[in-house]
Amino acid sequence: MLIDRFDRMVNRVTDRTFSTRIVIEPQVKSPNGRPKADNSRDWIETGAILSVAPDDGNFQKGDRSAGGQNDLRSTVPGRTWMASITLKCATAGPRSYIDELNMPIQGDRVTRPFNPEWGVFTIQRVLPDAGGRVVLVLTALPEAGPKRG
Repeated sequence: MLIDRFDRMVNRVTDRTFSTRIVIEPQVKSPNGRPKADNSRDWIETGAILSVAPDDGNFQKGDRSAGGQNDLRSTVPGRTWMASITLKCATAGPRSYIDELNMPIQGDRVTRPFNPEWGVFTIQRVLPDAGGRVVLVLTALPEAGPKRG
């Protein structure tokens, strides 16, 4: 009980200090595979701690010899975007917490309303931890419309 109370206090201070506002828009896949808004779940507005980590892609290129001396290296360096949110401090519709029905799921969209140049992301994985936080692994969506210039 004391550990839970300490964890809540640390989460509050950490969120106030390092978090940025994000909006999670629930999506559902249509029969043709395109996402559309899911009206059965509420939007979630919450503070998230964003992090970017370097990541190597799964595409490998290199010399493969019969003797087992393979020189493999990744050809696609990239980044992994992650957002850590607290379930009890978020706003999901009229409530001030996220319940089981409104949990973020794979395919939901994540935006930052106060920083639109940040872009739009989709959730690839949801990794809950035991401390009342959820880590969302994100993938950047390509910008809509043709690029001119």
